[in-house]
Amino acid sequence: MGNNDYINNYFLPKYYKTSSVYTPEQYAQALIEQYSQQLQDLYKSGARMFGVFAAGYSGCTPGIMNEFGMNSCVDEVNSAVMLFNSHLNTTINDLNNKLVDAKFILLDGSFEYPNDLNVTDTPCCAVSSNSGKGQCAPNQVPCSNRQNYYFWDAFHPTERVNVLAGTKAYETLSSFYTSKTIALSKEKETGYISDA
Repeated sequence: MGNNDYINNYFLPKYYKTSSVYTPEQYAQALIEQYSQQLQDLYKSGARMFGVFAAGYSGCTPGIMNEFGMNSCVDEVNSAVMLFNSHLNTTINDLNNKLVDAKFILLDGSFEYPNDLNVTDTPCCAVSSNSGKGQCAPNQVPCSNRQNYYFWDAFHPTERVNVLAGTKAYETLSSFYTSKTIALSKEKETGYISDA
């Protein structure tokens, strides 16, 4: 939750009236209330450890920059996303205090990338302006140096970026699992975490 709510809804006023109904603050709060309820529903279903990703800077995607006619990050979009992330951080802290035996960890995707990941404002593929707008156009050859690109299409990171982000998330979360062992509950046949 987060990025798509901004990219595919709030900042598409020609298709959705959300931005005329809600201020950025109100929209962030509405999203967070829904997100909090979804996390609590997972808790009620037995989940106890949560890695929750903060929303990325949607205003820096080639698709949003193109939509706004800009050659750099769109501050208006990033400011709205930062409001969402601020509320998310508060909510994560509240849930950690409220729900017994639960651990919520906020994963912030902003970290240092290698210097050779240097094409950050252009997608690796030719994007479609019709069907699947912003996604790779069918039957087109993508860039040959995709290891240097941050974005695969107008909105989605490349495999390399996803591997780097996934590795960072795993490293962040692994310290919370080092003293735990995942066991199988024979009574309910569901996984649970116990001190070993």
